[in-house]
Amino acid sequence: MPAFLDQVTDLLTKVGPAGTGLAIAAVPVGITIAIYITKITSKVTVESLQAQLARETERHAEETQKLENKLRDLESRHNDLVKVGPFLHEFLKDIEAQIVEIAARIDAQDYSILVGAPSSIAGAAPSDLVFLCLGPVRKPELERVRVPIASSFAGQAFRERRSVIRAPEPRDGETFSRRTDKVADYRTKEVLSIPLLHRGIAVGVAQFLNKRGDRHFDADDATAAEQLAIYLSGSVARFIEDPRRLIQLGHAPRRNFADMSVLFADLSNFGHLFDELDSGVVTDMVNEALQRLCEIGLGAGGVIEQYMGDGFFLTFDASKLSGDHRLPAARAASMMKSAFAPIRDRWQTLGYPGSSDIFLRIGVSAGPVLKTEVGHAQHKRNTVIGPAVNVAAYLCEAGARTRDIVLVDEAIGKCAGSEFDLVSCEIAGHGFAAYELTRK
Repeated sequence: MPAFLDQVTDLLTKVGPAGTGLAIAAVPVGITIAIYITKITSKVTVESLQAQLARETERHAEETQKLENKLRDLESRHNDLVKVGPFLHEFLKDIEAQIVEIAARIDAQDYSILVGAPSSIAGAAPSDLVFLCLGPVRKPELERVRVPIASSFAGQAFRERRSVIRAPEPRDGETFSRRTDKVADYRTKEVLSIPLLHRGIAVGVAQFLNKRGDRHFDADDATAAEQLAIYLSGSVARFIEDPRRLIQLGHAPRRNFADMSVLFADLSNFGHLFDELDSGVVTDMVNEALQRLCEIGLGAGGVIEQYMGDGFFLTFDASKLSGDHRLPAARAASMMKSAFAPIRDRWQTLGYPGSSDIFLRIGVSAGPVLKTEVGHAQHKRNTVIGPAVNVAAYLCEAGARTRDIVLVDEAIGKCAGSEFDLVSCEIAGHGFAAYELTRK
């Protein structure tokens, strides 16, 4: 420091009083410029943080709105069930009383009423019949069975709008009636199928099985049942005029498949961490990884469909993206792979034992999927099923557990080939092409 002061003194002596004054005068200017630059830098930083805060606030508002909408939907459905439950019960009780009376009149041992399966596709003709009510003998085993219109006695009566008397003898081969007999442990000797017609339209079918006393149904039985079923037909028509009623009884509606990309992600070798670390630490690690990876997926236009332990799956829908959904899904997978390496490095730096063996596996597929509800009647949840979901899950499971890896199917590969390198892979036991996706 003294040497530095000597150099400054020497310099001031050389420049003289005028130079010294100029140098001293320049000090405030330099300080002012430094302060100005600092203010500009701080302003840019503040504006950047404000923009980031605005984006996060907007995303939070969107997520909050989605949750509020879902809550309102659940509350509405709950209220509907509370209100509609007793109404449906009484409605069905009246319908069943009518068919029980008809069965007694023609001496039938058992009975059922079938109607067209519900559908969310406007104008679509049903391909199956579902049971609106069943006699007590076969009810537990058949109430969720769907009866094909094209290959059943009930379907014939429904299609042709005329009564049909059939005996499913062995000469008929493996009829649908024979198969349901096996399921219900019942022997159908003869079936009388009566179309339920309302204003000339078939709204369902009433079936009567096995005339008592080993007798056979005849044309008189069919005529009597048709006349007695006039009021029953009106009741069934009024019931099914609201398709939600069949759905509330547990019959899933037919829906259109949608073309989407599906991304499955999984943290391999994660389970053994519970042997080394506190469960709270492991949970924090999972949440840290899922938070970052899902942020990437959401940012690319994906929708989180489900968490599965230390994994999750997303869907990418063309209707929510500008253009094809396949490339955004591939890009998201690649970005996730790149983002996970620093997370693992951080765990290793913190000294979490076994964290060096944790790797990210991702499978991405594109194709038809179906968004629907599944589960217990009182605890259903929305999910996604279909071929593309299965393939993405297979690809994720097939990925190596010793490194981070992204595997895609042929549909994704064709779209992403111009932006990524693709290496052909074999998936044992599955007949579809697969490729490892890496950045060029």
